Amino acid sequence: MIHKFNSWLKTVSLRTKIISVYVMILAIGGLLTSYIGSLIVDKTLMNQAYDKVTQDLQTLKLIYDKDQARLTDSFTMFRMQYENIFNSSTPLASLNSVHPGQKGARVLETISHTMKHDLQFNFVGIIDQHGIIIYEDENHSVIGENITSFGMFANVFKDSAVATYQLIDNKLFMTENSKSLNSSLCHFCAYPFKNSHGELIGSFYGGKILNHNYELMDQTSQLIYKNDKTEGIIAITMGDNIIASNKMKGTEKRLSNERLPADIFKSLLNQTNMKMLDIYLFNKKYLAASAPIHNYEGHSVGLFLTAIPEQIYISIRNQLMSLFLGVAAIGLFLIALISYIITNHITKPLGNMVKITQSIANGNLEQEFVVDSNDEIGLLGSSLNKMVESLKNMRSELEDWGKTLEQKVNERTNELQNIQNKIMQTDRLASIGQLAAGVAHEINNPLGGILVLSSLTIENISENDPNRNNLEEIVKQTIRCRDIVKSLLEFSRQADAKLSKVNIISVLDYTISLLENQNVFNQIKLKKIYQKDIPRVEVDESQFQQVFMNIILNAIQAMNNVGMMELVVSYNDQLQRIVISIEDNGSGISKDIIDKIFDPFFSTKQVGEGTGLGLSIAYGIVTRHNGKMYVSSEEGVGSVFTVELPVIKLTESDESSKEVS
Repeated sequence: MIHKFNSWLKTVSLRTKIISVYVMILAIGGLLTSYIGSLIVDKTLMNQAYDKVTQDLQTLKLIYDKDQARLTDSFTMFRMQYENIFNSSTPLASLNSVHPGQKGARVLETISHTMKHDLQFNFVGIIDQHGIIIYEDENHSVIGENITSFGMFANVFKDSAVATYQLIDNKLFMTENSKSLNSSLCHFCAYPFKNSHGELIGSFYGGKILNHNYELMDQTSQLIYKNDKTEGIIAITMGDNIIASNKMKGTEKRLSNERLPADIFKSLLNQTNMKMLDIYLFNKKYLAASAPIHNYEGHSVGLFLTAIPEQIYISIRNQLMSLFLGVAAIGLFLIALISYIITNHITKPLGNMVKITQSIANGNLEQEFVVDSNDEIGLLGSSLNKMVESLKNMRSELEDWGKTLEQKVNERTNELQNIQNKIMQTDRLASIGQLAAGVAHEINNPLGGILVLSSLTIENISENDPNRNNLEEIVKQTIRCRDIVKSLLEFSRQADAKLSKVNIISVLDYTISLLENQNVFNQIKLKKIYQKDIPRVEVDESQFQQVFMNIILNAIQAMNNVGMMELVVSYNDQLQRIVISIEDNGSGISKDIIDKIFDPFFSTKQVGEGTGLGLSIAYGIVTRHNGKMYVSSEEGVGSVFTVELPVIKLTESDESSKEVS
């Protein structure tokens, strides 16, 4: 690691070395401080979280215990209110009949109804001194049952009041809140009473069912959480079954009859004091505290449970840690910035020199180091500027020489390319011309004989002879063959041109005049765009009439004798050439064959409609006059045939005569 660090230091700038080492030392210290701080923050927050959930548990337990004490006190006061009835010598059993002072009502029923209304008991009842139920307000079918098996009544029979959490059998103490359950958890109170002789004659008992009792739960939730929208949970359980909670299941139904996970309940079951733990409830991790609920015998019958989502405190911890790290990062940034400013004052001139040298290495010599000191760096900068100036002078000389050389190379390359193209085209035309000449000479004499004999035969037969039409067709096709042979001979001979100085516009207009009176030209709209004062060219006038004739006839055929033809003649002063363009709006030429249209015998016409030599002959005429001929076309739009011809270089006498004229 140290070796790699040393190697890295050798590759970076001096400024980076100074800043990096200094910041690295500070960063290590900052990270250690942040780590220790995070441990302290985490421990503090978690302790606060556990304190919070423990306090919530104590509050929950206190509220339920106070409610039980309230019921006990109220029960005692109520018992004293009716004590005169039970201190009389009236037998207990007879109280369960119509009292002489209350028409149509039984004494015990009246008392029980008053107790339930005033004390908010869910059920009340009375047993005699033998533990036999003589009155039960909800479940009259259990009257006569012996409940001495309930351990809490042992103290009642010893003349002691009892108040406890108790699991009750719903078959004996059935209420509207507990009909669907086998048992319920309740606040249970019992108080003995005696007759006028001081003898124990029975006991009142009553209970408040805690299953689905959300009044106490809401009071506790409001006291603990107030208006805080925390997701904290408070609950009581009967065994491992949650019987009341502040948590909603969905949007309308309270969470109840949900079971705690088996492993969690098992760890809490035998606890005699409060216990803190981390648990997963409803797919979320909670910090929880629990305390057992003991019955009269001291057995655990349920749990008080409070829990808050661990994520709340983790979020707070993360925010504090982010704030802590943010402050540390800002401090580190400020230190790095100060280090940068200090080192920049030292290393900036050196960095500028490095950039200038790199720019020089890339060929940019328009750089100058600003010398603002007389120290060693200033002297080095002056030397660098002198070196750059020398390099600029040398490069300027090399560029001038290179441009001259490049221009000459380009000129020679273009000349060689043109010569090569001409040689290739000339060789191809010459080869085909020799072949054409040989074929033409071989078939010319037989064709002459056929034509003469056929013509003589026609003269010797009558007009009505059935063979006359056949002979006339033979003469017609023989004449066509003769014309083809003639074209071959013209193509192969490549006769020397009879050059003369002409105005190419006159040649073009004369060719047009030859065609304008023909039927094929009747529906052709002609547009002429001629530049004035076009220089003359030195060409064979008759041959160029043939060139223009071939191009125009091809254009007419491409338009099917109907369309627009545009003739443009201009002078390109830069190229010293006259440019003649013949444009049509015909069918155009496909990209697949456009490179072949100047080849001999290539034709897109139907068999018998052309020889495929017209454009080849025209191309040969133009190239022999040191000109160029090319085509551009778009299928379905039209074609443009262009001919370029060099102008005549006028002598002094020509110039003077031109001025005189």
